[in-house]
Order: sequence, then C-alpha cells, then structure tokens
Amino acid sequence: MKKGIWIAFAVLFIVGSITDSQGQFFSRRKHYTLVGAGISAMNYFGDLAPTTSIASADFSFTRPQLSFFAARRFHPRFWAKAQLSMGQLRGDDYASADISDTESGFFRYARNLHFRNNIIELSAVGVVDLFENRGTFLKRPKLIPYFYLGIGVIYHNPQAKTANGDWVALKPLETEENTYSRIQPIVPVGLGLKYKVTNNIDVSFEFGYRYTFTDYLDDVSGDYKDLDKFDDPLAAAMSNRSGEFKGGASQGQREMSALYDVYGGHQDLSNLPYTWLNPGEEPLEGIEGGEVRGNPANNDLYFVWGFHISYILVKGIQTPKFR
Repeated sequence: MKKGIWIAFAVLFIVGSITDSQGQFFSRRKHYTLVGAGISAMNYFGDLAPTTSIASADFSFTRPQLSFFAARRFHPRFWAKAQLSMGQLRGDDYASADISDTESGFFRYARNLHFRNNIIELSAVGVVDLFENRGTFLKRPKLIPYFYLGIGVIYHNPQAKTANGDWVALKPLETEENTYSRIQPIVPVGLGLKYKVTNNIDVSFEFGYRYTFTDYLDDVSGDYKDLDKFDDPLAAAMSNRSGEFKGGASQGQREMSALYDVYGGHQDLSNLPYTWLNPGEEPLEGIEGGEVRGNPANNDLYFVWGFHISYILVKGIQTPKFR
C-alpha cells in the first residue's frame, strides 16, 4: 500500500515535469477559478471488515459524504484543489461477519465489536486532466478524464454503543490500553470523469481512496487486554464484547451454540455494568486477554465515490486591443 502511494507521487511528478514547458506559455488570462459541491458514498475497510480482502468491504454500511471545494486552473492540464468533506464510517462484526467462515468470519463474529466514526476531512490535491486545453475555459473539451493525488488531514472520533443503548467515545477509554490522536494525516488519490454541461458548469464523477496513517479509525488494532487491568468498568466492558449475548449496534440476539463450543461458559461477568446476560443464562466466557483483537500490520482506509458539480467564476474574457 505504501509502495503504491509513492509510485503515484512519482507519476504525478513525472507528468508535471513533462508538461512544465507547456505551462510556461499558458497566459494568465486563461487561468480561472471554480467552486463546487458534491455528494458521495463513503465506506470503510479495516479490522472490522467482513474478511481480510479489500473487496469484502460491507456496502450495507455505506454512508453519504458532503463536500465543498474550490479549484484553480493554472496549466493546460493541471489544477490545484482544496476540499472540505464530512461523512461517517461504520463497521460491525455482528452484521458483517459470516459465522460459518472458519478462516476469519467465526473469529470476527465472536469478537462482536462495532463502531461509527464521523470524519471531517480537509485536503489539498493536484488534479491532472488527461486531455489538455490550451485555450480559455470556453474551449475546454466536452468530456475530460482526470486523476488526482494530494495530502490532507482528518478529524475522527470512533464511538460504539453500550449494551444499554448509549453511544460513547472510545478513545478516552483506551480499550487496548493505547492512545492515539483524533487528528490524522491522509493521502487522497483517485480518478474522475468530468462533463461540460454549460460554458460555466461542469459535473463529474469521482472514485477515490483515502490512505491513512492510523489503525484506529475503528478503535481496533492490537491484542485483548485482561479485564482486571482496567480501572474503569466501562472501558473493560467496551474492550471485550465477546461475552455479550446481543451483538452490534443493532443489539440483535447472537447465535450462541457455536460460541459456547469454542469459548465455554465459565467467566463471571457480573462485575461489568454493560453485559447482555439474561436471568438464568450461563455466562459466555468469550475471548481471553492476550489474544488477537485486530491486525496492527495494516492501517485503516476508506473510499468515496460520487458526483460533484462545479461553477466557473470568470470576470470576463479580455480581447486583444488594436490601434
């Protein structure tokens, strides 16, 4: 993944170097600014995905992302673009994991973690049109494919629902006895196709990834900690949901028979305030401290795809003056 990011940066640099001479003869009167907004679909891939394959991202948790942007054309092919976006990521073992999948699904179902995370994203990207336009904005092609690459930063705050139905922030609880920042850098990269509607209006479709440098968009990365190491009972309860009788944000009834066969029913969970143990039911021991909770080798990422509309701001086209 990191290798791919560096390759993308290299491609952008090479393209910029090749076309730099063209930009030297691109007069400033042909430069222009545009503003716009977009609505996209937003989805997450990380430790709470159905499987380890990126193709397994659970699209039932797709949520909308709203974007506002401004861009400046300064070259026959190149743009600079600043964008502010807001959306939400979600993941849920109970809803996504296949308990019959012995390779990874059963563990994910037994783990029984979930999250939601409201993402605020600010980015600056370089946009490269595959078809150049050496004229004014009026002469731009009707249809233009493009790609983009840049840098950005996000503010995130993962949350999960307690067994009594309250959403709580997970970072302060340190569910893996590890801390992380709510502000994280990202690398936006993607492709798009832009269509000229009128002289001043374009619509475009984009698909892109947001590579992050954190494994805690979902608050899951390392190993389980022993419950008796937590001073806060809520932190202990939110760190290990495997012993609960109900699952996920939907709080649905879990399939317990297969879990009993593997994890037994001997752990006393009565000291924890948020368990789904019904009167007369034998407690499920669940996953023990020290066992795998997530995979710290791979950072989380998310991807977005959707439509944007932009409006070109112009003061008027100056024509040459003749004596």
